[in-house]
Amino acid sequence: MLDITQLRYIVEVEKAGSISKAAANLYVSQPYISKLIRDVENSYGVVLFTRGKSGMVATPQGEEFIFYAKSVLNQYDQMLLSVSPMSDFANTLRVSVMRSSHTFEAFLDFIDKEKHSGDMGRDKQLKLEYLEGSLMQVIDDVANKNADVGLLGCTKPNFAALRSLAERRNITLRPVSFQRPYVVVSENHPLAKKGGPVRIPELYSYGTIVYGDRDNGAIPGNLNARPPLIDQDKVPMVIKVYDRGTQMGLMTFTDCFIIGICSFRKQEEIYRVVSLPIEFEDGVKEDDYCCVFALATLDSRRLSNSAKEFIKCAEDYFAGFSDADPL
Repeated sequence: MLDITQLRYIVEVEKAGSISKAAANLYVSQPYISKLIRDVENSYGVVLFTRGKSGMVATPQGEEFIFYAKSVLNQYDQMLLSVSPMSDFANTLRVSVMRSSHTFEAFLDFIDKEKHSGDMGRDKQLKLEYLEGSLMQVIDDVANKNADVGLLGCTKPNFAALRSLAERRNITLRPVSFQRPYVVVSENHPLAKKGGPVRIPELYSYGTIVYGDRDNGAIPGNLNARPPLIDQDKVPMVIKVYDRGTQMGLMTFTDCFIIGICSFRKQEEIYRVVSLPIEFEDGVKEDDYCCVFALATLDSRRLSNSAKEFIKCAEDYFAGFSDADPL
């Protein structure tokens, strides 16, 4: 049986003229759309598109199919409007993110943009949900439709494994930023007063703060995982936390450190915390510990206007912090 999502994707391919452009417009993977078209063609014994020099071209059968598909989609959208006069779908957004002040600021940018868009008022109510958790919690939230969009990060060597895992669950990952590792400490920390770059052996005189429910971007079953940058057995204290506020508070008022990324906009002003560059020893590749941030969307899920706006805000925000091309 055909469903509405399949119709939308086929119509988008005809509109965009290529599967790759349609996939980008819909925030899904190219292989997913290719398979969807093949499945429809095989199920109904038709050929919807041919590949020409100018891209995907609808066949006569395809043109007729798309004509009726557009009619069905128009009626479907009108039906939704009739039962949802306030366009709840368009103004609803659920975001699942890895705990990070950068992802939080990207969400704040989205709220600020919506507030100043001129659309909010008595006739428009945004319904937002912001979920913070571990890397795999984000993947699960997107896969199980508990979130419309995911925003996560993992080390660069792990990203290929994460993308493969996501694709098996019909999730598309779109890299938006590449971040070098930094040591993050209070502005009153002895290392901050000395100034960077910081050598790894210097850190073993101080305690460290880690999230208790994740291993800094570890991917289940990933054979390419690198050893952690810091050997936790060598530090005098390890504090496990489970929320970002506690982490930032502990850094502000103690000599403990975390391995993070560059400063976010309000970092020094609000928390009196600084990010210091790391001096890598011979034989240790900085690239192995750099972080790739990516947006995650479910291929079969239609995105609301608010979800698309959040994606644009996240892309713009992280573009301002990216150290280099994501991959």
